[in-house]
Amino acid sequence: MKIKKRSNSTPEPKLSEMSRLELKELLKKQGETGPKYMFSAVELATDTRDYRYVFWLDLMGARNSMKLSLPRAARSVMKIHAAALLAKQKYRQLEINPVMDGVYGFVKDRVLLQSCLADILERLAKVFVLEHMPSSRFMVRAGVACGPLIPGASLAAGATILQKNKRYLGGTAIGMGISHAYEAESNAPPFGVYIHESARAFAPRKEGNYPYQVNLWRWFDEDTALTWAIRRTLLAHFDWLEKNPVAAQYDLEAMRRHKNLAVEYFRLHELTGQKIENKQ
Repeated sequence: MKIKKRSNSTPEPKLSEMSRLELKELLKKQGETGPKYMFSAVELATDTRDYRYVFWLDLMGARNSMKLSLPRAARSVMKIHAAALLAKQKYRQLEINPVMDGVYGFVKDRVLLQSCLADILERLAKVFVLEHMPSSRFMVRAGVACGPLIPGASLAAGATILQKNKRYLGGTAIGMGISHAYEAESNAPPFGVYIHESARAFAPRKEGNYPYQVNLWRWFDEDTALTWAIRRTLLAHFDWLEKNPVAAQYDLEAMRRHKNLAVEYFRLHELTGQKIENKQ
């Protein structure tokens, strides 16, 4: 009978018994360090106290639009991106990034933000008015916020791999202002702009910047051909939507809520000879 010799070496501990620090050391030995990122470098590259005005603008009913007709939805979304790029050509200080069904952009002062946003909305309003097929019309809305923000270019400072691929971060920014603008957008009327409380209560008071005093900002002149045209087209479009809820894939409750918002925002109740009450 053979007797097994005892080993003098200490058996390695089971992974489940290792401490967090021991596991970290084991990962380092295996080369599993992960991407290195130094936030201190980002702090040196950007001023996180530098407030920006941010807007988020996207297609209303994008999900239903894609389910109904993907090519039609794609055409609508691409028109939004085209309008945003045309505004970028006009206003060089505008930083704008695409998202799936819209765009978000940011600038350093309120006056410039309003010029950029009015430019985009005016172009898209003309598309809405000049479209002959009701089923091909689409509506957009926007939200505005204000807060500290780190642009994508500054984010590259902390990692070598990002510095080598700066174009990858071209459509990126980080900041609560973006989230707040997105939240505000859901409260906006069709072709309207809702102002988040951050831009009403916490916006800095300095040249070109001052807090909004209202939560609805009207980007249009009251008495222009485009304003009158969009007001009448909105009434006609909501009338078509109410008569074609299945073909439009528009929830009736949401439709009536959006119509009420449009009535208030564009003062559609002032139009004579137009029926604007909702069907019960």
